Amino acid sequence: MSGNGQRPTEINLEKAVKKTLEEIVERGWIENQEEQILISTVALIYQFLSTRSDQIDKEIKDRIEEKRKEVGFFFPPITEAILAWREEGRKDIPEKIKKIAERGGK
Repeated sequence: MSGNGQRPTEINLEKAVKKTLEEIVERGWIENQEEQILISTVALIYQFLSTRSDQIDKEIKDRIEEKRKEVGFFFPPITEAILAWREEGRKDIPEKIKKIAERGGK
């Protein structure tokens, strides 16, 4: 408990990341560097998950590792969001994110 007598705020990181990504997709563009990092990470993870295991090369593994370090504790929720969209039949969201990542900025 904090010194002010209030309970700490709990944040569902997976839900927050998923919501942010869906808002970016709805908007259709990236507004800042944080969103650019998030979008490029999703695009790379989605590419990795969509690639047959016999086609995965060292370059993509190295890029995934760099992104994992860059986004830190956001990496698992990003991956979970992609997997959740797959389960929901919403593959359109990662595809749209991939297109936004290719375009960059506005």
